[in-house]
Amino acid sequence: MFSGSNLPRVGTYNINVVLGSVQAADGISRVEIAKQTGLTAQTVSVIVRRLIEQGIVLESGSLPSTGGKPRTTLRINPTAAYAIGIHFDPIEVSVVVVDMKGQSLVHSRHAISPRLEPEGLIAHAAEVARKHLAELEIPDERVLGAVSYTHLDVYKRQPHLVPSPPGSVDLSRATCIVSPLGTSAGSAPGTV
Repeated sequence: MFSGSNLPRVGTYNINVVLGSVQAADGISRVEIAKQTGLTAQTVSVIVRRLIEQGIVLESGSLPSTGGKPRTTLRINPTAAYAIGIHFDPIEVSVVVVDMKGQSLVHSRHAISPRLEPEGLIAHAAEVARKHLAELEIPDERVLGAVSYTHLDVYKRQPHLVPSPPGSVDLSRATCIVSPLGTSAGSAPGTV
């Protein structure tokens, strides 16, 4: 488990540390988060209040009291947001939609034509992802993003010796927007 920092400029990091603690536990109190992360109780309370206001974290019951006020249990709201994963393979593309808890809501695999150009591969994956989101009735604003992964050089249709890291996919334009090295790819399709 990561520990937090009480320095003022690391607020985003602390939010991620608190969110990670809530996500890793199946019910955790503010006090337990403070102990795990090293953050002050006040910092944890402020962050948790914001996460509750944003609908990312839910208060879900309480833990037995150990002599004071019962501790409120916190959990991730699985329907707060969603993410899409896309895996390109030499013979198929796989698309998965997950909730905030990382639970797979739908997973599909689709054969692809060896003659399909990289732009077509990405457009096909984006079309499948959009179809899944519509079937699940997930509005666009609840989708955090899409991540692609491949062992394949999509331009040469040959496997890489080392898997490429994830790249980000813009589903609205059916293009990859981050290359495997993490540099911006603009709107260049097929840079996964």
